[in-house]
Amino acid sequence: CRKLYQQEGKQKMSHELSLKDLCSLPFMDQLIEAGITSFKIEGRMKRPEYVGTVTTAYRKAIDLVLAGKFSPKAIEEELSMVKSVFNRDLTKGYYFGKGEEMFQKETPLNQGRYIGKAGKKEGKYTVLVLQDPLVNGDGIKIVPPKGEAYGTNVSGVLSENGKIKLPEAIPFGSKIYKTYDKRLMDEAVRTIKEPEKGRKAFIEGFFRARVGEKPKLTLKHPMGITVTAVSDVLAEQPIQKKMDIEKMKFQLSKLGNTPYAMKSLKMDINEEVMIPFSALNQLRRDAVEQLAERIKSRKRISPLASESHFPAVCSQSSKEEREQQIGLYLEAGIKQDKETNPSFYIFEMGTGENEKKDLQEKIMGAVRSNIPYYLAFPPITHDQELDFLESITKIGLKAAKGIVVHSLGQAERVRSYTKGNAVSLIASERMNIVNSFGTKLLEENGFTGFIPSLELTLEQIKDLKKKIKLDCFLWAFGALPAMITEQKLKNDLIDDRKMTIRIKNTAEGRTVLYYPQKLSLLSHLQELRGIENLLIRQAFLEEGAEIKKILQAYEKGNKECSLTENEKMTTGHYFSKVE
Repeated sequence: CRKLYQQEGKQKMSHELSLKDLCSLPFMDQLIEAGITSFKIEGRMKRPEYVGTVTTAYRKAIDLVLAGKFSPKAIEEELSMVKSVFNRDLTKGYYFGKGEEMFQKETPLNQGRYIGKAGKKEGKYTVLVLQDPLVNGDGIKIVPPKGEAYGTNVSGVLSENGKIKLPEAIPFGSKIYKTYDKRLMDEAVRTIKEPEKGRKAFIEGFFRARVGEKPKLTLKHPMGITVTAVSDVLAEQPIQKKMDIEKMKFQLSKLGNTPYAMKSLKMDINEEVMIPFSALNQLRRDAVEQLAERIKSRKRISPLASESHFPAVCSQSSKEEREQQIGLYLEAGIKQDKETNPSFYIFEMGTGENEKKDLQEKIMGAVRSNIPYYLAFPPITHDQELDFLESITKIGLKAAKGIVVHSLGQAERVRSYTKGNAVSLIASERMNIVNSFGTKLLEENGFTGFIPSLELTLEQIKDLKKKIKLDCFLWAFGALPAMITEQKLKNDLIDDRKMTIRIKNTAEGRTVLYYPQKLSLLSHLQELRGIENLLIRQAFLEEGAEIKKILQAYEKGNKECSLTENEKMTTGHYFSKVE
């Protein structure tokens, strides 16, 4: 996505798919108020200093929200840190709609943080009018009024009479961006080499003591885990001096090197009692040990493992080797050719009225031709789109063999309006099934088939099939989607290898980008034996004649079938590496 592309019909190449960096710092309060409890910070291929700096900034913003002190002004320094450490321009993403431009098409490199402009020259120096200081070792980008931007490392900087000077001839009015902040990086390195003590979880405590009873200490963790420890010693009536409750509270709150800190401790003592400090210390230790053990042993139970949540459906297929089926996957809006006769169809649904009408015609055509069919959800479906698809799905499922879904959420939605009736669910490659753990989860949740991840080799797929009951559907030919974006692109793209990346705009307003080479396994028909279902995909209307020829070739085992002239094909990852 960081490469250069040329739009068809245009001369200039640009970074058409290079996204700006998502930054939610300015509206962290709104995200937390919306109920979000976990935030992911992307740090692939970034230096430790980047990860440390960005994490620190977000930690500060979250703490401010929780303390009720968050404001745009309060996180100005943190936002400055994020811009300084690395940014490709910042975007709010889709959090507030699609109105914002999310692509940085000029360059995928660090944009830096704007700090001022170049002023007049004084001898060999250029005076800089800056809102932030510069130090030797900083990196800056200079954007002159005319010509290309360029970068330089700061050295020989002078600060005289409030003026900052550089011993360079910089065009007057040039914008200055700081691309490397030495002080910030030095501080990041220091914190990495000399880490502070780990953060502690703030727990709440409740202590109860009555004369003649064993005292109890209850601890509550913010994750919702609560434990209660009971002392081995009875609380007694004091003989001489009564105990100081504040000292008792202090003793019970001493959590030392544990991963906890006492946020609050309520003391329920309705009369004077006497408890040895040694007993209080032991009670505290017992409670902390219980809490640590509960956290360590807690199990994350997925609701998807519940039989009542997702009624299991027995596979309709026998695992004995049977005749290979050749299926034709028609994307939404692609008309059905009456002269093609696949073993089965997969009809992708769309959320436009035209797509709805087209789907009904395709279903009727399949029924008339006595050809089985499956339905398929679009890869991305928002709630309002699912509502639209519900009526279509209910009609289509009456005669369908099943439905292809791209997520467990889509599968659950199907279950919700089929009222628990047995429906064959096929998991698409977008569910990224790569091992038997994934297929087991599918089996437990009523799936009868799956399309393996495109990252697997054919050998890995066959090995996986030996361990499962699910039917396997394998992509064998066609233009496969590489990316789907909410951003609307108008023209096909040409990459630096002069290969064309075709695009298609959907009824939902999204853009689908296809791999530049079509997948074809025609030269490997022998190796495909044992795979129950081979899938051929038609993505574009003009592919009709080619698809008809390909279907016949797969059905007859004709690996010598001549394909579209001068069109190079790929076998994907099926044979270890992409061609």
